[in-house]
Amino acid sequence: MTKFVRFSFLMLLGAMLAFSTSCKKDETTTEEDNPPTSQMTAKIDGETWTATTTVAQIGNGILNITGLVPNGETLTITLIGTEAKTYTLDQLGTEGVAAYIPSGAQNSYTTNGNPNAGGTVIITKINLTDSIVSGTFQFVAVETMNNDEKDITEGSFSNIKIVKPQSPTDSELKVDIDGTTWEAPVVMGLSASGKIILTGSNSTSGKSVMITMPDNAEPGTYDISFFGDYSGQYNASSTQFYTSESGTITITEHDNVSKTVKGTFEFLATDSFGGLPDVSLTNGSFDVSY
Repeated sequence: MTKFVRFSFLMLLGAMLAFSTSCKKDETTTEEDNPPTSQMTAKIDGETWTATTTVAQIGNGILNITGLVPNGETLTITLIGTEAKTYTLDQLGTEGVAAYIPSGAQNSYTTNGNPNAGGTVIITKINLTDSIVSGTFQFVAVETMNNDEKDITEGSFSNIKIVKPQSPTDSELKVDIDGTTWEAPVVMGLSASGKIILTGSNSTSGKSVMITMPDNAEPGTYDISFFGDYSGQYNASSTQFYTSESGTITITEHDNVSKTVKGTFEFLATDSFGGLPDVSLTNGSFDVSY
């Protein structure tokens, strides 16, 4: 799995999780006595695929729709916008990014970063009062190590429930980035698919730091690496992305009952696209509820 593939997966997961708490009041979820059935289907290289679990999340003008099956196989779409319209997926990710993640995420396929990739997503209905979204999609996603392609056709999602995660006010994440201290204005944590994902972000600048660890992590010091259970990601802006090359994370406290984790970290971050100098993240600390 290449650095860019790792970036793509983490970026999409981060976009799904790292949202601000500043959602508008008219987007508040309302309960329905008989909510419509949610579904997401597509053909992957001609084979029918149907998600068993679906979720959509929205915040700071970003919409994510994700479907997955029990073995972890996932289709995920992240759009820069919340309007009912057609969004173009291209290698720059200007309007959005989509990805197909096979079981185990050994080879992920994405629409950004390769001129042969791309497609469209059409949001046909989005109701922020009832918090549901429907639409269609088709795209070609490319795995950047060997340029393998996945052809995603006849994609559709309907009545996907939109949930709006909240950032715990007592959570914090800060780190020195090339010697300059940065404290994330928005900090979020979530436990999903056997992982705990901690994200500190600034929606205005696009800067964010993400730390990933197993959900059963115990106090101790662990190596951060590109392929390991413990990894990091640094996004300098909405167009500059870095993945962890090496480093360590020290978990000082982890309470599975109260869902809190505390510790320190440092890692060397490498440009996901190549060409930019490495970035050093040191003196990092986190105290996050998930």
